[in-house]
Amino acid sequence: MAVVGTCVAMIIGEDLAHAASGVATPTIAVDIHAGFPENIDGVIATLQAAAGEGWIDEQELARQRSLLAAANEVEHLRGAASRPYIEPERGALKHVAAARLLELARSGAPGIAVMNAKKETAYMFADVLAALHEAAPDAPVRYLANLEERGLPKVRADARRIREELVERGVPVEAVGALDEYGALGDRLGAAIRDSGAAWALVTGVPHAIPAGYTGGVEVFSITNGPRQVAPLRELGHAHVMVEVDLHPKTLGVRSIVESEFGAVLRSLA
Repeated sequence: MAVVGTCVAMIIGEDLAHAASGVATPTIAVDIHAGFPENIDGVIATLQAAAGEGWIDEQELARQRSLLAAANEVEHLRGAASRPYIEPERGALKHVAAARLLELARSGAPGIAVMNAKKETAYMFADVLAALHEAAPDAPVRYLANLEERGLPKVRADARRIREELVERGVPVEAVGALDEYGALGDRLGAAIRDSGAAWALVTGVPHAIPAGYTGGVEVFSITNGPRQVAPLRELGHAHVMVEVDLHPKTLGVRSIVESEFGAVLRSLA
């Protein structure tokens, strides 16, 4: 069990370590104050406490530090933290983008569908790949997803469940990277898009992890769950940017793929 303090607990001087010391269940206490310069600082503090109790080893702690730093860098370079304020947008109309995507897929133009999702958000972002395969099963599409089983136990279990369900649905998915590596996979996934010879690409999850240099000449359909990510993705040259606004509440605690709004639109057009 982890007892994590928030601003209010810290302001009133709560002694979390003392409160947790008499608990029979193995417990760590983490003081998280307001005013951290980066939103990964609290995560690192929790991981350090976990490593101190032997819940994770030093190698995994170092790995997590590196991955968090990479994810943070992506947000500062090409994400919602790339400027002081970004106007939230809903993005392109999903039925218009879906119609164009199906037109390309059914025309025989080679394509690539990539999921680079952040941990449990993959339960919905994976549905987009499944929906495309259902709508255009014979299209020349290569499917990639960051579903390698690596990292903390829950992350590995989520990857296994999602990959197995995609395979059951007939999606020929290739695992490239792990669910906690989304911020560090930009060059690897970008090279796959560039080298595939695809005329179009569908990228779900954290599309802005992929630098713009890899997608030149490719018609990109990107799906994010951040309304403030729309403008940065357009600036990266993505032709069709869409937002799954209700993703987080629909994926908390789930254990199977959840239908996405864009997936539902693709299925309706098919």
